[in-house]
Amino acid sequence: MQKRDTSNAEIAYYLGIAEEGLGHTRDAKVAYEVAYRQAEFRGRAAARIAQLQALQGDLSSSRAFLKDAVEAAPLDMRSMEQLEAATRALGDTTMADQIARKSLAMDPMSDFLKEETRSPDLPHLAADPYRVLRVAAEYMNLGLYQRALSVLSRNYPEVPADQSEPDSVLPQNHPLVLYYVAYCKAKLGEDATRNWQAANRLSSALVFPSSPTDQTVLQHALHANSGDGTAQYLLGTLLFSKGMYDAGIEHWTDAKLLSQNMPVLDANLGKAWLHIKNDAQRALESFEQGAKNDPTNADIYAGLDTAMSLTGVSAKDRAAALARYPSADDASSTMPASLVYQLALTRAEAGQYDEALALFKERFFPSEEGGVSATQVLFEIKLMRAEAEAASGKCADAESFLAVDHPGLTLNGAVSQAYVRMAAIAKRCLRQQESDQFLQKAAAGKNIADAPWAARAQQLLGTYDAAQLQEKLATSLADARYVADPSSITGWWWLNIGAIELALNHKKLAREAFNKSLLLPDSMMSHHLVRAAVADSEASRTAH
Repeated sequence: MQKRDTSNAEIAYYLGIAEEGLGHTRDAKVAYEVAYRQAEFRGRAAARIAQLQALQGDLSSSRAFLKDAVEAAPLDMRSMEQLEAATRALGDTTMADQIARKSLAMDPMSDFLKEETRSPDLPHLAADPYRVLRVAAEYMNLGLYQRALSVLSRNYPEVPADQSEPDSVLPQNHPLVLYYVAYCKAKLGEDATRNWQAANRLSSALVFPSSPTDQTVLQHALHANSGDGTAQYLLGTLLFSKGMYDAGIEHWTDAKLLSQNMPVLDANLGKAWLHIKNDAQRALESFEQGAKNDPTNADIYAGLDTAMSLTGVSAKDRAAALARYPSADDASSTMPASLVYQLALTRAEAGQYDEALALFKERFFPSEEGGVSATQVLFEIKLMRAEAEAASGKCADAESFLAVDHPGLTLNGAVSQAYVRMAAIAKRCLRQQESDQFLQKAAAGKNIADAPWAARAQQLLGTYDAAQLQEKLATSLADARYVADPSSITGWWWLNIGAIELALNHKKLAREAFNKSLLLPDSMMSHHLVRAAVADSEASRTAH
């Protein structure tokens, strides 16, 4: 495109960014110079050229371009900061102080300018290692590695817990900070071996590399030592976050070989196999390792639930896997409410009703807007137990369930489904009139989630016209598929589509929708209801 329109500043500017990202410094500079000659992109292009000149050791030329950048875009704080730093580094302290005063008047909170004027806010920097990294990166982009090193090498003071992110560490204990230290030392010709090694030994938990400087530093870490498992993991995380999935997975796989017990790694690999590569079996292997290596990571168990459901693992084995969460049956356990619900439902699927209900004793369940509640889950488990009791001839117990009003029924999104199942219980226990009453309630359902069950209720009552029923289901399917905001799609949405497709006897399409439901976070018991729908379909096929 640039060859066809060589004078287009916008094309040239973005071409320069691409060339720079590929390490083609000379080609990048040529492209930026095209953009620099036109007013609209002059400021941005001048700042880019200044950085390239600085990294080549020509700080005087860099300052000249930074002056142009500030003149073209006087409100660009980054260019102002870099102009000040370049000016000070060239020995013009008086001018640097003038620029600093003017810039601090515009942005009194600038960590970089405070550093330049020898008044760094150490507690502020200590509260977030990424603040330190941002200041250091700005120096590094100007080739001022010694100044960056002075920021990175400090022992920052402890800060109150409420002034930093949960589980955050001080900058001197953050692996990226230590990798930056090693990189700067290497650039200055110093021995960085101990710093590379120290970074490798630090925990990678809650570390999220994202910037081009992060990528450069981590690549140099692996060039210095390809056996650095932490650098492999962090570079994989960065690449994966940029959509370079294969490269990210490759680095994670290497990290796994080097550091078998690294926290979070198994969860990330499992999710990559599950959601990117559509390999549920390989995902299952990663999640199973994660349950050993990272036992309190909720993502591991959510992944286990999905991967096991997709690969047809029995309810008993799924329940056993979810119960591996530390102290899962203890009311004081840190197990998230969503996992408690999933474990309880899975136990009920395995016929372990008492163990399922025991999970709710003396345990606090926070309410969640738009989420499932303990009342809904309890109702579902008690309904499942009543179904099992009726099937085994224990009608006294099953009838006691039918005789009581259950608040969880009205909260449940699948109301008609529940009434159809309650009708089946009543019929098994020879209470035909009560069964018909439940079916009539099911048939009256108006929501999209009720559609397939309302249709089944009408069939069971014998009050339906086959053609009209098919037309209604087709209309419900069209309504279910309509969504104004694709980002609002949930597992519950796909569950409803799958249930209607199943009612229309579109078994392949139903299974595809159910699988998509399982791959999304559980919502409104969607994972359990998908498994129930699949089991019901298979039971019907076997019966016929």
